[in-house]
Amino acid sequence: MSLDPTFAFMDFSSNNLSGPIPCNLLVQSQGGSLTLRVDDNPNLRGDKICNNGLENKNFKLLLEIVLPVVAAIVLLFVAVLVLVVLPRSKKRPVLMLRPDVAHSSNPLENRRFSYKELKRITNNFRTVVGKGGFGPVYLGSLENGTHVAVKMRSETSSQGNTEFLAEAQHLARVHHKNLVSLIGYCKDNKHLSLVYEYMEGGNLQDRLTGQEPLNWLQRLKIALDSAYGLEYLHKSCSPPLIHRDVKTGNILLTANLEAKLSDFGLTRAFSSETMTHTTTQPAGTLGYLDPEYYATYHLSEKSDVYSFGVVLLVLITGQPAIINISDTERTNVPLWARRMLSEGDIDSVTDPTIREDCDINSVWKVVEVALQCTEREVRDRPTMGEVVEGIGESLQLETLSRSMRCSSIRTGSSAFADSEPGGTLEAAELVGETSAR
Repeated sequence: MSLDPTFAFMDFSSNNLSGPIPCNLLVQSQGGSLTLRVDDNPNLRGDKICNNGLENKNFKLLLEIVLPVVAAIVLLFVAVLVLVVLPRSKKRPVLMLRPDVAHSSNPLENRRFSYKELKRITNNFRTVVGKGGFGPVYLGSLENGTHVAVKMRSETSSQGNTEFLAEAQHLARVHHKNLVSLIGYCKDNKHLSLVYEYMEGGNLQDRLTGQEPLNWLQRLKIALDSAYGLEYLHKSCSPPLIHRDVKTGNILLTANLEAKLSDFGLTRAFSSETMTHTTTQPAGTLGYLDPEYYATYHLSEKSDVYSFGVVLLVLITGQPAIINISDTERTNVPLWARRMLSEGDIDSVTDPTIREDCDINSVWKVVEVALQCTEREVRDRPTMGEVVEGIGESLQLETLSRSMRCSSIRTGSSAFADSEPGGTLEAAELVGETSAR
């Protein structure tokens, strides 16, 4: 049966019709283009096939409309993922695998002070506690009461912006109990400053020439602390760092005489694993400067070892690094010590202030280490690890000797008999601590 498209209304009600209603009529009726009445025809029925066909048609229509929209949304999400998320995820492994690079891109990560703040914490730069090549050092106090040392670069300073940035960069990435800690910095127009932890004990050079001389045990502990700090720079930093200005004036002391290396303005990184040295203009302090480095411009960790050997000889002898033999003649302490020791007399080179209160074997051990450190040929010098070991052995000898002497005095017996447990225990504890470090 066909239907004229001009018809919009058909009424088949009450005609006693039977059988299925034609599909085309049902489709047009359900689609809204035809009004179809079939009431009071009990034997007339709608065809399920037609209904299923209509449902399938509607479902296909739904798929044709919805699927393209969903696909477009998915494609947009993928595009956003590729353009935004993936580039960030690619950058992240660089920071994770090379934290040293990310850190070195902004070395001054400590607190930044303004010049106005420095004036306030130093009470208008009132108290000078030191002076070096960079400039004067002032005592300061932070908001929480912590004392700090504020090192200001003076206009006449022998060290400029390069040394300032080098020291700040190195100290921002090294952390060791025997290296002075950098708290912050100031880079305010022409004002340059570094803010350190304050070391109440001053520097080793002043303590050796002061009215209260250090005893031999104290000197040994200071030497060992300093050696640990220098060994850390050489072996535990990546890349290794060469201090280049190791001297008694750059060894600072806490109130309890714990020693820390300071002044990293001349420090150089030595990153090559295949080269034995790097070539650079000699820098350092007269008397402590490695003669091999001065002559060849070849800088290595052994240059620091030489300088530290001079520090050990100054600790032993009480003499300065440069000794005035007469009004017209001067020599350095390594040459002077070798000449004095040529006859095997250790007393001739031992500081008179410690001569009566030290173990001779302990002193000899440090003398041997110091002379090895100051050998002319670089290849004949020990590493800082070997220096640490030698000083540790000397400290053990001195501690054990003092323990036995104290025990002998208390008991009135031989130093090797009836020693009290307390002194032996103290020596054992110090030996264990030295070995652990």
